[in-house]
Amino acid sequence: VERSIKAQSFREIVHAYRKLVKEEEDYIKRKSLEVLRHYKKILTYSRSSQVIQVLNALRFRGSDFEIFISEARPSMEGIKTALELASSGIKVHLFTDIVLLDKISYVDVVVTGADAIIGQYFVNKVGTKIILEEAKRRNKPAILIASRLKILNKNMEKFFKLTSGEPEEILFPRKGIKVYNPYFEKIPLSLILPIWALTE
Repeated sequence: VERSIKAQSFREIVHAYRKLVKEEEDYIKRKSLEVLRHYKKILTYSRSSQVIQVLNALRFRGSDFEIFISEARPSMEGIKTALELASSGIKVHLFTDIVLLDKISYVDVVVTGADAIIGQYFVNKVGTKIILEEAKRRNKPAILIASRLKILNKNMEKFFKLTSGEPEEILFPRKGIKVYNPYFEKIPLSLILPIWALTE
């Protein structure tokens, strides 16, 4: 009986959490659609399932917009995102990473996702910070499309590690060359506006 009660309680917890996740996803999508429908040229970086869902929904609603994105080396998440968005009928402009910085002046808004939000920072693909700094310098709005469920307690920051890839992903060992291949970085939230903090 005790085991049955525990199992039922666990199922209830899982069900409640799934419901919470669904409600949050719906809220973020609805909020994002309200804001992004005003923009025609949208720049994004790397790959965020939440950003992709929003952009596909925006296209499904009939919005006419273009996406500016780069490869996101070395894992090429940007290319995967570009292919997925293009298959939905969205016009995509794909660039090498360094060239994307120059294209910020041509777009209306920069959007990105987040792997986690900790204190006054959020974590995302390395390269995000310099894009947002350039957007700020050019007075372009930048919007963070991410669930509030990704907000971690400040005390958990010491347990959250920024991972790096293998050096061989960039270059096989060569004498005299030390290879750095960071995957993620911390970006100040002061460079971007979370979607839940925006009004239409």
